[in-house]
Formats: sequence, structure tokens, C-alpha cells
Amino acid sequence: MRWTRASRALGCWVTEQQLDPALRGIALPLIDHEGECKGAIGMTMTMLPNTREQLVARMLPLLCEAALALRGIL
Repeated sequence: MRWTRASRALGCWVTEQQLDPALRGIALPLIDHEGECKGAIGMTMTMLPNTREQLVARMLPLLCEAALALRGIL
């Protein structure tokens, strides 16, 4: 996956209307204890009622928490 500067700064990748016009997705890398990317974790939600910014504000902390929990087993 190619990261844009905005995605690198935010630490996640947000897509809109890629699988379906009504869906938006967010994902972030799974980094092991050596700092190496081993995969990704993400989710897909409907476009409405949340904006892109609301999705990031609401879901990014939860995905980060899950990624940190997985770090120990990667």
C-alpha cells in the first residue's frame, strides 16, 4: 500500500466509496516490537451519518488500542 503524506502524518489510511458508494474504511499498520510492519487492522463503516473526520476521531483510538494489544504477539 502506498502511503500519502497525510496518511503517514495521521498514522492511518482512510478510503471512501472503494468497495461500495455507501462505505468508508479506516486502517492502520500492525507494527511488531522491532518496528516492522507485519500487516494491518481496519474496519469498514457506512458513509452516513458520520463525516470522515468523525470516523477518524471516533475509531482511530480504538484501532490504535487494538493494534497495541496485538503488538506483543506479532
